[in-house]
Amino acid sequence: FPEAFFDIKGVARQALQLLELNHCLGLEQVHALLESSTDQPPLALWQVDAALCRLLDAG
Repeated sequence: FPEAFFDIKGVARQALQLLELNHCLGLEQVHALLESSTDQPPLALWQVDAALCRLLDAG
């Protein structure tokens, strides 16, 4: 994909805004997710956050 098609930093900023709104993840965890993205395509962070929110709500 062309770089403009998948703007990692833009996606990360949007994800951080979503996470700050719902507080299901700490910023440290978000940064860890971002840092751990290597050669594999990262999961959409909003999907990760939504899944964790459901786990926390169910717990």
